[in-house]
Amino acid sequence: MIFTNGDSFTYGDELDKPHSEAWPYILAEKLNTKVANFGENNSDNERILQSTVDFFGTPDISMYKCAIVQWSTYMRFDTIPQDIVLNDNANTKEYLLDKYFVQVRIMQDFFDLRNIPYLMFNAFDNEKVIPNSISKFKDIIDTKYFIGWQDESVVNWVYGMPHKPKGHPGEEAHKRIAEIIYENIRRKLRIS
Repeated sequence: MIFTNGDSFTYGDELDKPHSEAWPYILAEKLNTKVANFGENNSDNERILQSTVDFFGTPDISMYKCAIVQWSTYMRFDTIPQDIVLNDNANTKEYLLDKYFVQVRIMQDFFDLRNIPYLMFNAFDNEKVIPNSISKFKDIIDTKYFIGWQDESVVNWVYGMPHKPKGHPGEEAHKRIAEIIYENIRRKLRIS
């Protein structure tokens, strides 16, 4: 099996049949396997990190070929401590971006310690700020298994393809996302 986690892009929001048309299910079909898709609408990176750690904290994870994690935007304001000056947009963005880099590294270390093959990528927004970031945490990311680091995301992969009314990728876009991830699984993880 494969494990996937992310936000509405991974869940398949706005698709008629998210449990068959979203990229995790298309990818599983390409790999001739099953998927445990933990994608959830409106997920922030804290939920993505914690639910992945909880899932792989169970004793028997040997049946999983790999984990694929789609990070949400770093700009989620729901987990900002009160000591961060919220009316100072620069401080808020810096705090959230630093937090994002640390979350990615924590998950990478978690997978590495458990010998779980993984791939990661961004959904949207992060690719706009990471290249110009001067965060001291930016360099802690291991880019080897991060698809498109630092300036790509799902929105770049499916730019110009049909989207749903609220902006989520359509059926053809999900097929394209699955194809890109599949090629990276074959090339980087050597799984087919």
